[in-house]
Amino acid sequence: MPAFMDLNVSEDIAFPLFKATRQEHFDSFMRDGTLRIGTVMDFARQEHFGRGIGDQNEGSRLLIYTGKNTTYPIGMQICIVNSYVFCSSKYISRQLLSEWNNDCCFKINHVNFFVEIAKAISHVAVFGIVHPVYYDNWDFSQRVNQWIDDNWIEYINKDGERCIHPDIIPRITWLKDADLEYQQEVRAIFEPLAPANLIDQPLRESDGTHLELMQKDRKQFLSRYGVRTDLEPFFLKVPNARQFVSEVQISDLR
Repeated sequence: MPAFMDLNVSEDIAFPLFKATRQEHFDSFMRDGTLRIGTVMDFARQEHFGRGIGDQNEGSRLLIYTGKNTTYPIGMQICIVNSYVFCSSKYISRQLLSEWNNDCCFKINHVNFFVEIAKAISHVAVFGIVHPVYYDNWDFSQRVNQWIDDNWIEYINKDGERCIHPDIIPRITWLKDADLEYQQEVRAIFEPLAPANLIDQPLRESDGTHLELMQKDRKQFLSRYGVRTDLEPFFLKVPNARQFVSEVQISDLR
């Protein structure tokens, strides 16, 4: 497997992680390895999922920069290309199960659980990363100022305006509002690609040129491969992932 398809895992991740679900879905997973893979934009339907699961800011978020490199507030509406996502959390409780309308939970005991998903989904997505969510009041967050000050890059847009380069902002798929911090969410994100016939040959190359391009200009790289924005959640067979999980007894939860 080429290096640029390897799964990345944040240093902030410690196992086990926890996945809340319905009992019938867990049984299906243990029977034949079926997992539901969601999309970032699907979770933007707050009116459908409710505040505990849905977030109207998913995929697009306004950040305000007031740091040392500007004399006036700079508003940045950061948007993303839709991505596949598998959500888990650092801890679980009866309150969370109830809030998410679930009655079952399993522990993810090893990073190889996500490695197996990365392998199984590689026909439609690459660049897997497992990362904790950051929580804050992002419209005027000092963390945003610090991130930008520490990694300052600017450019002049087509209208001649001085702008902050968006690549120095942590992915907004990692950013959620402060009132949800108790959920301690961890996300596995996978970038979608064009239909397989368009990417099959490049993905077989392993000389490093694609990794170099991705690191130099991520947007150009994704554009070259026709990254899709019309994604829908789907069910994926990941039978090898079953060996890395165990069911949590609800009676043991607080």
